[in-house]
Amino acid sequence: MMGERVQQPFERLAQAQGRLSRLVDIARRASEVPVGAFEDQDRSGSVRVRLAEDGLPESIRLLSGWRGKCGTGGLSGAVLEAAQQAMARRMASWAKALDDSGVTEMVATVDQPAAAPAAGHAGQERSPFQAAAYAAQEPPRELSAIVEDAFSLLDAFDGGPGGGGLATGTHAGGSTESVSIVLTEHAIRSCVVDSRWAETQDDGRIEAALRSALHEARQAAATRGPDFRDRSGALVAELMARIAGVSQGSRPTSTREGAF
Repeated sequence: MMGERVQQPFERLAQAQGRLSRLVDIARRASEVPVGAFEDQDRSGSVRVRLAEDGLPESIRLLSGWRGKCGTGGLSGAVLEAAQQAMARRMASWAKALDDSGVTEMVATVDQPAAAPAAGHAGQERSPFQAAAYAAQEPPRELSAIVEDAFSLLDAFDGGPGGGGLATGTHAGGSTESVSIVLTEHAIRSCVVDSRWAETQDDGRIEAALRSALHEARQAAATRGPDFRDRSGALVAELMARIAGVSQGSRPTSTREGAF
């Protein structure tokens, strides 16, 4: 009886690990589904934004008569709305592509238990997380060190000290910051245009300022994005490898006493 009570939590953990492995496979398949560039405009017809294949804006254009529609005070909101409209079109197209490629069907069956291992092979298969841990040449780290790294990464993603999660681009008009654009890894988060500055500028100068700030933000995103993805993926693999090792009684050995 006692043995069953001890075993049940590990069985549930193994089931959760299997489900997570299937979700990782779905995420990998979904990331391989191609999505093209899309563009759209805000509802007032003031601004048109084009999204690149990575989902981030690559161009912002002012449309004819925008000053009488959104005005300089509403320009920031019009940029965001146009980007959101383009993103909605992009997501609708991606959803159809996922359905056509079979990924949607995989999501529908993610909670179904995985097939049992063939006779004579029970316990020999390793999850992707275990494989990552066993492939590493260094001994596994203590759990506290992994968790500390995870919190540091989340702090960076939220734009805290170290600010690795957000990419900002600015353009200075005179002595003040006239345009500021902030990007996340996959979308535009904010656009701020100084309305007083914009009132004294022609359309060409405003578009040039938007283009300059966007270029700077995209450059920052290109630098930070891959590093964040690599670090977060490695931490998830490391953490799940430790959990998987404990659940199946096959934890990688460590040279440090008291590990885990």
